[in-house]
Amino acid sequence: VLSLTKTENLDSLFGTYISVEPGQGEFSQQFVLHETPKYPQGLTLILESDARHSVTRGTPVLYREIEVGTVAKVTLGELADRVLFELHIAPDYAYLVRENSVFWNQSGVDVSIGLTGADLKSGTIDSLLKGGIAFSTPEDKPLQPIAQDQQHFLLHDEGKTAWKAWRTTIPKP
Repeated sequence: VLSLTKTENLDSLFGTYISVEPGQGEFSQQFVLHETPKYPQGLTLILESDARHSVTRGTPVLYREIEVGTVAKVTLGELADRVLFELHIAPDYAYLVRENSVFWNQSGVDVSIGLTGADLKSGTIDSLLKGGIAFSTPEDKPLQPIAQDQQHFLLHDEGKTAWKAWRTTIPKP
């Protein structure tokens, strides 16, 4: 609940929950919950970064501010020198990720303060709450091949203005 006078259960905005209440009687049953990918049969990518930043399991992967995938796992690298993010890209959008695509951490709010005042920019409510990982592809000709499954990319701390301005035409196969 989120209103001007009352705020409750805000943690439910950031994840999925199962509510369980004890019943009456002598019943004993164990349940095993399995983690199933949100985008099965899609493209799996690995991003590498020096720190986790605000990225967690379930963080959306965005292309032009449209969710095309999600972060499935966050772990330390084998030598504990980097953080690895496993992304699952939906099958319908896998063709958008190219061998030269660039990924960056996109926070929910962008604040610029200058002599003339402050400029506040934010995306959707969802991206404001969760942030996201955005990506874009350079306008190189010819277009680079589609990224391979398990391909590694660097996760940049923030996106450069030039990356956000790319308007690469990527035909659907």
